[in-house]
Amino acid sequence: MMIRSANIFLFVIALTRSAFAQESFFINYDYGKLYYQKYGKGEVIFLLSGGPGNDCSQLRDVAIALSKHYTVILPEQRGTGRSIPNKLDSTTINVSALTTDLKNLIDHLNVKKAKIIGHSWGAMLAMNFAALNPQRVESLYLLSPGPYNQWSKNFAVLQANISSRLGKHELETLMTLSEKRQKGTASKSDSITFRKTARLAYIYDKNKLDSLFNKIEVKQYPQMQQLMLKDMQKNFDVSASLNNYKGPIHIVCGRQDVLAFCTYELQLLRPSVKVIWINNSGHFPMYEQSTEFYAQLTSVLKD
Repeated sequence: MMIRSANIFLFVIALTRSAFAQESFFINYDYGKLYYQKYGKGEVIFLLSGGPGNDCSQLRDVAIALSKHYTVILPEQRGTGRSIPNKLDSTTINVSALTTDLKNLIDHLNVKKAKIIGHSWGAMLAMNFAALNPQRVESLYLLSPGPYNQWSKNFAVLQANISSRLGKHELETLMTLSEKRQKGTASKSDSITFRKTARLAYIYDKNKLDSLFNKIEVKQYPQMQQLMLKDMQKNFDVSASLNNYKGPIHIVCGRQDVLAFCTYELQLLRPSVKVIWINNSGHFPMYEQSTEFYAQLTSVLKD
């Protein structure tokens, strides 16, 4: 009986692994290798993670969920994961370079017109790609998107929204720990407290922070992040060029997201945009309200 039970257990494990199997591949570019992860079988969907500079593992659960019906391509964006260029500066890390990487990946996989899902910064990258390569995009699905233009102005709005979501004690904690981090005196416990406190503004129910933290807080690549932020401040604006793309745009956004103003403004810019609001959710509806999120996303993916 013990042998049979063990065999059944191993069989179940094998089924689980095959159902959510992840394969890793890469393509070459001028300064190194661009890695991407592949999940599932079926129609290809490109899934772009946020940040900029967040590890793509932040969307791994989304890739796994969608892999039940689709082939999901999750790039390790240039400057993150294993896709670190051998020359790391403003000439190799910028919006144009990452947009070209996405085009090269789509070409490599022989996809004529792509379905692209992007979260936060990933949604901004998706919009930029569609603006420059409208004939290569079948449909866009933007999850809690960041701003489409005026990065400096909108970043200030974001900072104000974050401050408004935090109490006096939380803001003081962030200031104190930020000073310790700059001086290099922060302990490991200090760093965790800083990261957890900062993330409170991004979720609706603060009581769920501990259960959500390991999903939303992933490894970050600060060099890539800083280079991208500087480039976006100078160059990112799709308010006019997005009109080049005539296909459908769906947005799924938490009603309580600190970046929800970007979704409102995008809909004003392009009235045909279809917005799905997820109530009782901040910036990560896929984790705060996963049942409704996947029901809505899978529905619009079939449109």
